[in-house]
Order: sequence, then structure tokens, then C-alpha cells
Amino acid sequence: MIQHHADRGRCAVTPEPLNAGVVVARFSGAPYACCPMPSERERVCTACFVAASTADWERHKHECSVLHSQAGRLQELADAPVSDLLLLGRCLWRRRAVAEKPRAEDVAFDELKAGEITQGDWDLARLAAAMPGLLPPSLCGKPNISTCAEILACFRVNNFGITNELHRVVGAGCYPAAAILNHSCHPNCVLFFAGANLQVRTCTDVLRGDELCHSYIELCQPTALRREELRSRYGFECACARCCNGLFVDGEDVDAAMLSSNPSINSLDPSFDSALETADSLLRQAEAEEDERAELELCREAVTLLRKFCHRWSTLRYRAEGRCLSVALPCGENEVALESCRSLVNFLEVTLHHVPYHPLLALQHFTLCDLELEVGDRSRAKAQMEACTKGLAISHGKESSVRSAAHERWHKEFGSADSRA
Repeated sequence: MIQHHADRGRCAVTPEPLNAGVVVARFSGAPYACCPMPSERERVCTACFVAASTADWERHKHECSVLHSQAGRLQELADAPVSDLLLLGRCLWRRRAVAEKPRAEDVAFDELKAGEITQGDWDLARLAAAMPGLLPPSLCGKPNISTCAEILACFRVNNFGITNELHRVVGAGCYPAAAILNHSCHPNCVLFFAGANLQVRTCTDVLRGDELCHSYIELCQPTALRREELRSRYGFECACARCCNGLFVDGEDVDAAMLSSNPSINSLDPSFDSALETADSLLRQAEAEEDERAELELCREAVTLLRKFCHRWSTLRYRAEGRCLSVALPCGENEVALESCRSLVNFLEVTLHHVPYHPLLALQHFTLCDLELEVGDRSRAKAQMEACTKGLAISHGKESSVRSAAHERWHKEFGSADSRA
């Protein structure tokens, strides 16, 4: 049920207790409108992310000529603003079609929380109005540019990045029902997308009367950075338990660890700053490198420095280890990949200690299981696959293809399937 609080606005409160892994139907379902990121248009369906249909064509045919005629102008923009333009058109064409008899989802769209209009919203609204066919005819005149700017401002604080099962953003969508959910850095829900259909899934047991919340931002960063991102993007100060009480694992302050040096290193030593600058330079060189082997060597050099000078839970080291893993895998350097993957899993287990069934952690357990099997440590591999299958059953659901692949891997490598998965 929806309650109104003076300091948090609309709140989604559960009228009954919920177990972890439950799909909360009221806030789940198909999008009001969605579109793939421009960089993904050749990989996924532009309408449903699964398969096209005549109905999809009828709803989105207005933008096809625009995409062709304005290709040069759109190529100058990043993925996000192009997606906002397409969503603006798709939402308004849909809303226009039922203007006289709005349904519940149309009313929910009209009631999306307003955002503060920025200069970027005005610029994008004018660009949309200058693209014949993108918007319904009644909205192409100058007096209605303000309506477009208002909707674009709403998108910024309400819309969702659509991810695939590997948690990579492939599109953007407007989900008015789910937009009611507030943010928490200590969430009890996570989001899963089956194609373009959103599932709001509980990631822990929820008590009757608890507010349902998910995280609007990446959680694996210190409190100060999370709060600053929430202030700048969404305009509020987070006062959740994670932000107010901190996070301590094995008696250590995780926020401090993410920003600190290796305890055995004096961060005031001039060599410390020099090492970080060198590591940063190596990673930038790696990003520009076209040869995979050369790129991997640059990443390994950077990671070696960061392992020596940074705390094992440092965010700088985490980013570098992730880069090293992603390069080592296609090069077939499994031992290098294994060392980085172990570091990544340790980081995620600590920084997501309060969200044990986060999808990022479950997926990383899967990768680590494969690498442990490659080097022959079946005991470690089994422990990783056990954690993976249990986590995916909650964050992705038992019907997801990734969870099915993990379940099959368990059966193939370790005999009978894990009953807890």
C-alpha cells in the first residue's frame, strides 16, 4: 500500500511479510515505454528487447523516419540523451492515443514525481520539437516545448536503466508504478529485467509494515560519494541505516577502507602518490591500447602497484582488478584472471555485506567458480557455485537463463543439484 510521509513523500509499504526472492507484483510489469541504448540497437529489439511485432511497429513507427533523417545530429549525442529523446516520443504518442480515456498506467505516468528542469532539458526539448514525426503533432509547437522539458526532467528522477541478465545496461524505460519506490543504500529489493519486463524482487525477508526500497545508484562506493551522487542527481540527502550507521566488517570501517592505503604503507610517503599516478597512467594507456596482450601487461603493472599501496577493499584497486579480469579472460590467462576475480569477490562480499543477495555478487561468484575449476580447485569452485545458485534464485529468479546455466553447471560438476537453489 502507498503511504505519504512528510520527509519521504510517497512510500510503498508492504501490508504483509515477504520472503526473500518474492516478486512484488504491484510494482512490477511491462514498461510504459522503453528503448534500447543507441549502442545496443543492433543487438536487441528496439521495442521489447526480445522480438518485434506488428503492435510494436504501430506504436513506434513514428520515430523511424526521424532516426534516418536525423542520424548525423543524433550521432553527436551520447547514449543517454538519445534514449531520452526516443522515450519522450514513445511516451507522448502512447499518452496521446488514450487522451480521452486514460487507464491506470496513464494516470501513473501523469503523476510521476516532477524534477527540476535544467538547461539540458530545455535544449533537448527544443531538439525534439525540431524533429518532425518524433512527437505527436499537437506537441510540436513552441508553446509545448515546456511540456517536453518537464517530462524530460521527470525522466531524470524516475526512469530506469534496463539491464540484461549479466547486469549490463542495454536500454532505458519508463515504469511509473515502480517509480513510486524510494531509494535506500540498505535496500530490501533489487530489480531484475526479463527482456523489458521489470521484476521488483525482495532481496531479504521483509516484515509487515516495512517500506520497500531499492538502490538508485551503485552501492560499492563510500558513503560520502553515494550521498553526493544522490544530492546532485536526485536532490535529496540519504538518511538510510547504511549512511547513518556505517558498515563494519570484522571490526573494520568499510567506508574508510575503500578510501585508504595498504595499512603497511605510509600514505604520507611521497612514493604513495607517485605510485597512484603511475597506476592511473598505466590504466589510461591500457584503455588506448589495441593489442590485447599489451593491454593486459599494462593492467597487470597497474594492479601490482595498487595491490602494494592500496587497501584490499580500496575502490581504486577494485576498478583496476575488474579491468585486469576483463582483459585476462579473452587472452586465456586464467591464473591472472583468477587472482583478480578472487579480489573482486572479496571486495563485493565486504561492500555488499548488508545486501548479501545482490546480483553483482551472484554473477561474480559464477565467474570465480569457472576460474577455480580451470585451475583445479574443485572445493573452492563448489563453494562459489553454491553461493551463486542461491543468490541468483533470489536476485534473478529460478526461471532466468543465467540461473538455469548455473544450476546445470552445478549438476554437471558436482553431481545432484543444490537443493537450496
